Amino acid sequence: MTTNRQKAKLIRDAVQKAGASDDEHRAARKVIVGNLIQTKIPIVKICEKHIPVGEKNSTPYKLSAQAEEMFRVITDAIENSKLDDLSDTADDLGLNQDIKLRL
Repeated sequence: MTTNRQKAKLIRDAVQKAGASDDEHRAARKVIVGNLIQTKIPIVKICEKHIPVGEKNSTPYKLSAQAEEMFRVITDAIENSKLDDLSDTADDLGLNQDIKLRL
């Protein structure tokens, strides 16, 4: 079983490697969702907002500073979580019921 610290590192690395291409963004989302799908963090909605993937012919784009900051905050919280489902992290981040993504 992957520890929360390991999950945070995998996610941090995936976000850093999410360059400008749609394929790189898809790869990052796969790692992020794969590590957090069984948790209380609404990661699919977060990925839709911060690492959107488009059509195969979409214009390449880098992740925004806002997206990088969002994932930094999330991974820092994951590292400090004591629970496998990360419910404490979800509560701390204000992401449990209604998504409150910082704009």
